[in-house]
Parts: sequence; C-alpha cells; structure tokens
Amino acid sequence: MTPEQFKWYMTVNSLVAIGTIGAVCAALLQTFWVKLWPPKLKFSLVDKAGEKTFYSNPKPGQASEVRYYHLHVENLRRWSPAKDLSLHLIGIEVPSLIGADYERVWFGDIPIRCRHQEIYPLKRTIGSAVDYDLCSISKEGPTLSLLPIITPTNLPYQWHSQIRFMASFQAKASECDSSVVRVMIAWDGTWEDGDAEMQKHFMPNVLPS
Repeated sequence: MTPEQFKWYMTVNSLVAIGTIGAVCAALLQTFWVKLWPPKLKFSLVDKAGEKTFYSNPKPGQASEVRYYHLHVENLRRWSPAKDLSLHLIGIEVPSLIGADYERVWFGDIPIRCRHQEIYPLKRTIGSAVDYDLCSISKEGPTLSLLPIITPTNLPYQWHSQIRFMASFQAKASECDSSVVRVMIAWDGTWEDGDAEMQKHFMPNVLPS
C-alpha cells in the first residue's frame, strides 16, 4: 500500500468511525429526549351534539340518519410526536346495584376506529390531533353503538333503550401509553332530529383523569 493509499484508507475509516459514533449519540439523545419530554396526550369531545349524517340501509333505496360522536386526541407536545399510536377500549362499567359506585362488566384491549378509518392506517403518528369514533346513535331503532375495529362476543356494544355506563380508553404509542380516560355515556333511548333537542337525551362527558 502506497503512502497515498494508506492516507485515503485512514481517512475513510475515520469518517466511518465518526458516522458510527454520531449514530450512537443520536440514538442515545432520542432515548433521553423521549424520557424527559414524552408525548403529552389530551382527550376531549369534538362536538357534544355529534355529527349527523346518513348511512346506507340494507333495504335498497333507503337510508337512515345517524349521529357519530368523536373523541379528540391531541398531542400538546407536537415537537415530540407519538408514533404508531392507536386508541383502545379497555373497560366498561355500569352502575352498581348497591350504592353509587360503578362495577366493571367488561375489560379487554380492543382498538377503536379513527374518523374515516377506511382511508387511514390503524396506527398513526400524532403530532397534529386525531379524532376517534366514540359511539353512534342511529335513528332506526333507535340504537346506540360503540365502534371498535373488532367486536368480541363478550363485549356489550349495542343498546336499544335507556342506558348509562362508563367506557375506559387508553392511547398506546411506541414512546408511551396515555393515562386511562373515562367517558360517561348516558342515553335515555330517544332520538331527536335537532342538535339542541338531541343533547337533552344524550350528552357524553369526558371525566377528569
């Protein structure tokens, strides 16, 4: 090896070593960054009146009105994105027959649909906010429904009359899991066409963590 070749050899190896050290430092910095400033997720309702629209009825030529209610998931630290995030239903509680407490009737880990799920991946990176389908009330019936991606056979997800329960949700990302958020869902079994009128019969409420 000539002196000139040796010089180039050493230069290339030095650059490779610097690049390797830089990559390790970047990975360590990212790890400490996530630990010090993880994503900070906040939950709220998009609109307590819901979004009224139509869905196709199995009977040809017919359609029925439905209201969709959405849970808004916002990252208050947009500069610290929550990667591969999905929202999960993890529990349902109903009023206890004894006292004023609630008792759990179902627990699990079921992913929830995001708004317009058909055009988005199941897991999202959240810098900006994402809306998830909390539930829907259809005029036909009328019927209140939860909207999970899949529906286990033991999951109570649909009601046709007065109901009150707590639904617990948790957002899960690569960096961290959110605190559990509980949503009070109380419906008297009635449908109204007007937004203000419907709120007299159904108004979900996100409870403080």
